[in-house]
Amino acid sequence: MMPTSTLDSLLGSRFFNQYVGFDPFFKSIGSVIDNTTNLSFPPHDIVNHQEGVYAITLALAGFEKKDLDVILQGQTLTISGNMDSDDSDKENLKKRFLHRGIAKRCFRKVFALGRHTEIENVIFKNGLLTVHLKEVVPESKKPRQIEIMTM
Repeated sequence: MMPTSTLDSLLGSRFFNQYVGFDPFFKSIGSVIDNTTNLSFPPHDIVNHQEGVYAITLALAGFEKKDLDVILQGQTLTISGNMDSDDSDKENLKKRFLHRGIAKRCFRKVFALGRHTEIENVIFKNGLLTVHLKEVVPESKKPRQIEIMTM
């Protein structure tokens, strides 16, 4: 289990004295740190395909679609896996492992998403779960030229 850390302890309190209105952002980062069960399991990739188009891929050998949950709440994406331990325990009692390198344990991964990032789709194929993300900025939030008036 990861030791609990605050953003102040990770970045130093001096870092935060220049940012105003970023509380939700910092809170979401703190939530990621606090809610991820194991940062290294399962292994994952984050790919930037092009400006505003991303994919998060998790290696989930041994998992089935029914074992997985993908939940988006606000700007926080949570991916979790729960193995049905009853079935796997019965099956494993019949086996004598000489080496067990394929991890089949429960996990929870939490990702903080950008303000206008939306999930396009989620695909589970060949033991890989891929969440396709796209930044969709509303017209009202896109850069625009402001007219300068003279008095």
